[in-house]
Amino acid sequence: MLDIADSVVRRTVVREHVSRRERLLHEFHTLALQHFREEHTVGFYADRLAVSRQYLTRVLRAETGRGVTDILSELLLAEARSLLLSTMLQVGEVAERLGFGDTAVFCKFFRRHVGCTPLAFRRQRGL
Repeated sequence: MLDIADSVVRRTVVREHVSRRERLLHEFHTLALQHFREEHTVGFYADRLAVSRQYLTRVLRAETGRGVTDILSELLLAEARSLLLSTMLQVGEVAERLGFGDTAVFCKFFRRHVGCTPLAFRRQRGL
């Protein structure tokens, strides 16, 4: 019985080494989830991860097929949809919670990605 267990252990590859790219990807996702509401720039994340903006973007595109701004936009849009549908916050308050200094900029961002304004999005859902 011990021989079988020993054989299984030998065949099981335990991955002790995580590549720099994988570590960077993990650290970016952790950082993005913590800060996407207030930090929307590639530079912020690159600086915090001690890499260049170009390197961070290149690694994310290679590993996920999406760039930094794409990932941040997805997080912002998911949070915006959630706030618009689950709260009675004004659009300006949603914009403020998501780190947009100007409601118009938030509305333009939302419309570009969703296809309608935040208010129209809310109305379409019957709220």
